[in-house]
Formats: sequence, structure tokens, C-alpha cells
Amino acid sequence: MKIIKQLLVNGEEVGLISDETRLELSSPGRARFLVQSDKPLTGVVQFSVGWSGMELYRLFVGYIDKPPTTVNAKQQLLFCRELSAALNRPLPMGLRHVSLKDVLAKISQQTELVFVTSSASYTRKQASHFHHIGGGYMAMDAIGQVFNIPQYIWQQQGDGSIYVGSWSGSRWASRPVQIPDKFFTEHLAFNSARMMMAPSLRPGVQFNRGIINCLTCSNDSMVITWTPLKEL
Repeated sequence: MKIIKQLLVNGEEVGLISDETRLELSSPGRARFLVQSDKPLTGVVQFSVGWSGMELYRLFVGYIDKPPTTVNAKQQLLFCRELSAALNRPLPMGLRHVSLKDVLAKISQQTELVFVTSSASYTRKQASHFHHIGGGYMAMDAIGQVFNIPQYIWQQQGDGSIYVGSWSGSRWASRPVQIPDKFFTEHLAFNSARMMMAPSLRPGVQFNRGIINCLTCSNDSMVITWTPLKEL
């Protein structure tokens, strides 16, 4: 079977020459696309991959981060970041008697990002205060400590929304997968390996060696890095 890739910029398909996408848990993903286009491109980017004759999986939703680099009259290099990179800004907050959803609503108000969480008890817990003077990434990391969330993660999903909460309450916790050793084409470290493209894999997926915390996709292969479940 053949890998199929689709790149949309502002809803219009663009000719794709090469690609590299890096996704991580609790950090915005980034991507680089070499495309065929004779006009400057800006706006929202959606990148999907899949096997021929099968469903395409949305791998990346983001925006073109800076003006494209012109390679020649008909080719451009696009540098993109996930929507969650909107957190890369000062987010001072001084909130009292708030729940997790209250804090996320405040962050959403300032960034226009959409957050989702589980129905676990920690989402209803009231914190006496949530005081923060740093940037958005630090605010997201602080949430896990303030609300005492076990196995805390935040992660942008395929539809652009951001899951915030315990890994055990995420969609991945109930969908473990098996990756046979024969799928790995190169072992790079004790917890990192190169393998054939698997369009449905994402950071957060649990497989027989641990939980994927980072993956880099390029052409028809991907490099995954994982953490043992007990260390998450």
C-alpha cells in the first residue's frame, strides 16, 4: 500500500513535495512543508496522512508561523506551529476559589483556544487560588500541580482542541496498541526507534514498550520516543 498525504492551507489543497512533522506531549507541535505554489501562503494548515484506500488521519492542525521561504518561482518552504503555540505569550492570572474549568476558561478567553477535559473528580476540585505571572506554557504546567492531577498531560488533538487532564482519562488510555519489533527499522536509543509510517499513532498512545511522548514524521517513516508508563 502507498502512503497518501494531504496538505490544506485555508481549506485549499496545496501540492506537497516533502514534509517533516514533530509532535510532543505537553508542548506545541511544529512542521515544515515544501510545497508547490506560485503565490504567498498564510493562514491555517491541516495535514493528514493515511494508507491508500483507507481513512486519512489528521496529523497536524496549525498555522504558518512566519513568511514562507521562497525556494524558486513555484516552490515555498512553510514553517508551521500547532494552534496551541498561541500559549507562547504572557498569561498573568490572579484567580481565587477556582476549578480547573475556570482556569481553562480564563486561558481560552486570552488565547481563543478550545480546551476539553474529563469528568474526573479533579475537574470539580476548588483551588483557593491560581496565581501566575509567567507565560502560557508555564501556566499549563502549573495546572497539574495546583489541582494535583495524576499522570498530568496537555495535548492538542486532531480537531484543534486541547485535552487537559490525566493521561488515564484521555482517549489513548483505553486504546493500547501492539507494535511488533519487526516494524522497527532502526533503534536510536533505549527508548527511541525509527519505524514505518503508522498514520494513527500520536504522542500519548500506549504500546507494548511504554507511552509515546514524541514522534517525528518525515516522508514514509517516523521516529518515536517513549516513556515507561510508571514514569509518566
